[in-house]
Amino acid sequence: MTRTWEEPDHPEIPYGGSRRGKAAVREFFKGVGHVQVSSFEPQEYVGSGDRVLAIGRWSGQVKSTGKSFKSEWIMSWIVKSGKVKYFRAYEDSAAVAAAFRK
Repeated sequence: MTRTWEEPDHPEIPYGGSRRGKAAVREFFKGVGHVQVSSFEPQEYVGSGDRVLAIGRWSGQVKSTGKSFKSEWIMSWIVKSGKVKYFRAYEDSAAVAAAFRK
């Protein structure tokens, strides 16, 4: 199973979109580097077999605009043999995109 990493796809969010493969996942983390994270708070976990759901919230400030945002999120993970094989996040992409907007 190829690593798949999916975030809400929005043209103003540099870490958004779908990625496949290890090198592409690194690009996600470069995109998140545009945000000064203020808080990251997982609040609940639900697991079944290889799948884990995490529910939480985060807030941050976009470095290039100085604008802040808050968003709740849900993350879905599939982990096999101790390695992440699939990740998908759901968040308030409108709130995050507004903070990226100049």
